[in-house]
Amino acid sequence: MELDHRNHQSLRVIEIVVEPGIGAKQYLYDLWLHRQVFLLISIRDTLMRYRQAFFGIAWALLRPLLVLLFFAQVFGRMHSETMQTSYYLLVLCAAPVWILFSGSVQDSIQSLVRNSNLISKIYFPRLLLVGAAISVNCVDFLIGLALALFFSLFLGEIHLDRIIFLPLAILSLLTCVLGWSIWVAALNARFRDLVNIAPFLLQVLLIASPVGYGLGTDSILTRPFYYLNPLVGIIEAMRYALSDYQTTAVFWGLFFSFIQSLVILTLGFIYFRKIEDAISDTI
Repeated sequence: MELDHRNHQSLRVIEIVVEPGIGAKQYLYDLWLHRQVFLLISIRDTLMRYRQAFFGIAWALLRPLLVLLFFAQVFGRMHSETMQTSYYLLVLCAAPVWILFSGSVQDSIQSLVRNSNLISKIYFPRLLLVGAAISVNCVDFLIGLALALFFSLFLGEIHLDRIIFLPLAILSLLTCVLGWSIWVAALNARFRDLVNIAPFLLQVLLIASPVGYGLGTDSILTRPFYYLNPLVGIIEAMRYALSDYQTTAVFWGLFFSFIQSLVILTLGFIYFRKIEDAISDTI
C-alpha cells in the first residue's frame, strides 16, 4: 500500500503545551483552540435535555408561557390598570432574561462535578464546561425572545428609536450570566453545600427581580439599593426596547448593570483560574 504523500504533507499538527500558571492571554487562546470540545459538549447536553422529554424542544416555548401564567395570576390585576403597555408583554420581555440566568446558574453549579470523568482523562480549559452549560440555556432564551418579539410586533409596540437597547441588554445579560456561572461552578467544586442552597437563593432573587412587575418611572436615584441587582437594569432595558414601557432609568440602570456584571465576571475568572489546577483533585 502506498501512502498519499500530498495528503500526508497537508496535515497540520497543533502542539499544545500544558504549563501551570499560564497567562490570561494564553489561556484565552487555549479556549479558542479547544472550541470543538465546547461545541461537542454543548450539542451533547442540548440533545440530552430534550431527547427524553415528552414535549421535547417545545419546553423552550412552554417555559416563558408558564412564567407568564404564574405572574398573571399573582400580579396581573394589580398592574394591568396602572401600566400603559400590555402586562402580558411586560412579563414576556422579562421571562427570557430570568430563564437564561436561573437555568445557566443551576446547570453551571454541577457542570464540573458532572463531567469529572472527562476532566480526569484529558486536558482542556475547564471553563469550557461552564460555557457549554450556558449555551444549552441560550436555546431557551432565543425562543423566548422570539416569542416576546412576535407579540411586540403583533401589538404594534416596537419603536425603532428604542431597539438599540436590545443588543446592549443582551450583552449585559450574557456578561452577568457568565460571571455568576463561573463563580457558582468554582465554588461548588470546593463546597458542595452550594448545590443545596442555590434553589432557595434563586427563588429569593426571582422575587427581588422585576419579572412579574415593573418599576415604571422610579429612577435609579429613588431606589439605589434595588439596582444592586444587575438583573433589574437588564429587564428594564429589554422592556423599554420591545414595548411601550415607560421608565426614566433605562440608560443608567443598564450601564450600572453592565459595570456590575463586568466586575463579577473579572473576579470570577481570576478565582476560577486560581483553583482550576486543583479541580481534578477536589471533585
